[in-house]
Amino acid sequence: MSSPYCELGACVKGTMSMSNPKNTPLSIASDDWPRVLVLTQYPFNRLHGGGIALTNYFDQWPKMQIAQACIPSTDLALDMSVCSTYFSLSEEELRPSFIWRTAFYLAEMRRRLFSRILVNEMNSEKGHEPYIDEKIEKPAPNAKKSLASRLSGWLQRHGWRDSTGGAISKRYRYFLTTFRPEIIFCVPGDIGTSALARLTAETCNCPLVVQMADDWMSHFPNRHAAGWVFQNTLHRELSATLKMAECRFSICDEMSDAFERRYGVDFKALLGPVDVSAWAADKDMLIDDTELFLTYAGTVHDVAQLQGLKDIAVALSRLKRQGIDACLRIVAPKVCVEKIQNQFEGNHVQLFACDNHEDVIAMVKQSSALLLPIEFNAVFGKFVRYSMPAKICAYAASGVPMLVYGPDGVPPIGLAKRLGIGIAVTSRDHEVLDDALVKVLTDRIIRKSISEAAYQFALSHCDRAVVAASFQRTLRETVFGRHANGS
Repeated sequence: MSSPYCELGACVKGTMSMSNPKNTPLSIASDDWPRVLVLTQYPFNRLHGGGIALTNYFDQWPKMQIAQACIPSTDLALDMSVCSTYFSLSEEELRPSFIWRTAFYLAEMRRRLFSRILVNEMNSEKGHEPYIDEKIEKPAPNAKKSLASRLSGWLQRHGWRDSTGGAISKRYRYFLTTFRPEIIFCVPGDIGTSALARLTAETCNCPLVVQMADDWMSHFPNRHAAGWVFQNTLHRELSATLKMAECRFSICDEMSDAFERRYGVDFKALLGPVDVSAWAADKDMLIDDTELFLTYAGTVHDVAQLQGLKDIAVALSRLKRQGIDACLRIVAPKVCVEKIQNQFEGNHVQLFACDNHEDVIAMVKQSSALLLPIEFNAVFGKFVRYSMPAKICAYAASGVPMLVYGPDGVPPIGLAKRLGIGIAVTSRDHEVLDDALVKVLTDRIIRKSISEAAYQFALSHCDRAVVAASFQRTLRETVFGRHANGS
């Protein structure tokens, strides 16, 4: 099966009529819809939290007027309904850091050594020199994959990012020349994507719009000399990109305030849009006391959700001994389920590998209550301290009562407390957590109050028709403003 990512602009040329030497607007394009290039680490999809929000932001944007440059993923299915023109970013555009190059060099050396040992063992068993074909067939590719994946996971858990620089390669330049973007939208995830966004905007002479989705910068290591160097490089590169951007979005007001102080530029808060009508559950749904389901739906990361899910699983086992039989359902992409399937014990935890967006919605709507766990750990907690997970908007739209479990001071906890859209538990105290679980699962008065408040919040602040329209209008006005100024 051929890759959906284009090489040297082939995909673009195959889907658009691009023979236009004067760089005039394409005949198929409307003046109201500029050509936008979306630059992110992850592709459009309906499984990853950031990918879902990205897909909803650009819903209704003409497909012929949008392209995406991203890192290829074997775990996420591309959403071709929003964008069908992709460019695969590689080490030519996102330059790996020294520590990543070293780590994967060691992985390659281990693979070669392991392969040589296998060949020697085969020689001793066969008693003759193997043919060339035999040498090629016998390496153990899993040795490289296993070590590479372990190194990658360790580096990510300790805050190291894979790229420390960006570059306009020949194939990327050809892609840009072919597609001719009029605006760049970027969600930086490391030094490389930040630098590449700036270089892309300079190369194309078009405005740059940036969205910050979380505080990944504070999760960067700086406990030693190399970490200190990387931290300073990151701050310099990201500051330059943010100052160059003509518009900057954050994910919530708390992030806007913090980042404005940190970088000295303005931010606009932008929640993740959802299709409220698709998520809304039956508000008259009654609880069947024999089947209580507390559902978490979404990706599971070590630095964000895993420990909270474990705490809830233990709490439900305590409640079961008290006569309240409730089950924790974790609905996650297959790749996440495979990673966490050995982390839980007992039949009160059910794992569902679900890569279909509609199936996820159905399981959320059929739940007794919903769970939003947030990391308590002081180090890892920095990563999510200004984050507003897109799923909180989807949860609210469903109207199913939710429990928000995390440290005080993070945006979802504050939102739940201020607006009453969920029960907030801000400590790992067993009694407090158990009491909150009983209430969100069985107290009809509390459940009804939460349900009504959450749905009204989603309708007025998160509906895709409102949020996406405002976002798209901002991008279009940014382009028209640049054209009006003669740039």
